[in-house]
Amino acid sequence: MLGEIWKVYLETRKEKEQWWAKYATRPFAAAVLYLIRDTAITPNQVTLIAFLTSLVGAGVMVGWTTHVGLIVAVLIYQLAYIFDCVDGMLARYRKIASKIGHLLDFLLDEFKAIFLMAAVSARLYFVHDDPIYPVVGVFGVALVAVGLSLTTFTRRPEYPQPPAPPPSADPPPPPSLVKRIVSIPITLLRYAINYPVYIVFLAIFDVIEAFFWIFVSVYALYVARTFLQVALKLGRFTPPTEPSPAPEA
Repeated sequence: MLGEIWKVYLETRKEKEQWWAKYATRPFAAAVLYLIRDTAITPNQVTLIAFLTSLVGAGVMVGWTTHVGLIVAVLIYQLAYIFDCVDGMLARYRKIASKIGHLLDFLLDEFKAIFLMAAVSARLYFVHDDPIYPVVGVFGVALVAVGLSLTTFTRRPEYPQPPAPPPSADPPPPPSLVKRIVSIPITLLRYAINYPVYIVFLAIFDVIEAFFWIFVSVYALYVARTFLQVALKLGRFTPPTEPSPAPEA
């Protein structure tokens, strides 16, 4: 059985992804996939199960405000993340991956982030009795929603995309030292948005406040950067053009 699960894992994993998903989540997801691979369950249904599981985690986050409750809530979110890995693995296993399934997965991932932000804000208010958390939390929820809208907008086929580089048989040159240095904070920001990577450790040490401020800050930076890119691309001045002369009769 373990050999079959390992085979399923190797067949359905992604080649490049963050270490937490690769080593801490996908092995469990492969076990779930092994159990449901021959059932009528669809990848989209697994995506919906992942979202509903995250709502349970949000409820526990708000309603069980002890340290143990925090750990249980985060573990439920990790279970939702496992299901979130299963849906894509199941689609690849059956060779039925689709664009609409990918869009549904992206949409519900953002919904999960919205509810998590709201749940953490409410929990911190109940624990600390400090109005700063619901006030900033409302701002954070708005940022996540705006980030979802901006991402969807910039991925539309109508949005002007940079031209693809011409194909080349030569291997790409290694990145320069400047690019390597710049890539460090970008990588850290990607880890910050991908909260399942680190939220477990924050829960164990009972410092979920760190997640609250990190998440709000990262989404604020993302929204500011993406909106600026859209504004610079679509809000430029254009010189007036002379009207075309009317054709002679």
